[in-house]
Amino acid sequence: KSYADAYGMYRSGVYQRDQHVYFSHQHYFWRLYNQLDKETYALAVEPYIKKIQKYFGKGTDEAMLTMRKIIEHHFHFDLVAGDLFIHKNTVIFRKKKMEECLGFPIKCGSDDNLLFMIILNHYEKLKKIKDQPIR
Repeated sequence: KSYADAYGMYRSGVYQRDQHVYFSHQHYFWRLYNQLDKETYALAVEPYIKKIQKYFGKGTDEAMLTMRKIIEHHFHFDLVAGDLFIHKNTVIFRKKKMEECLGFPIKCGSDDNLLFMIILNHYEKLKKIKDQPIR
């Protein structure tokens, strides 16, 4: 619906061709993500991250990057494969493994994607903190 609204505004002539049109669901996601407290992360999000790390082991970073690209490319596996320089079947395999690990489907338009986006963003946030040099 958000895409249809933005596309309608773009096509109506209200916006000029070089002007950005933002999707409302992205705004709501970031607002929700930034309002979560540490206790929620500890009880609801971090157990998923630990499960993913245990399941994928050394391949966790690649799996999470693949999932990030799947969401960024709106589930167009060919684009993800081209972006990561891997085969399309590898993208599909990693997605299926992630779904198996988490216990819920990750598909375009799914309500579970909100939970997965929170998991993904929190994982990336933790990784950045971990990778910072100690002064």
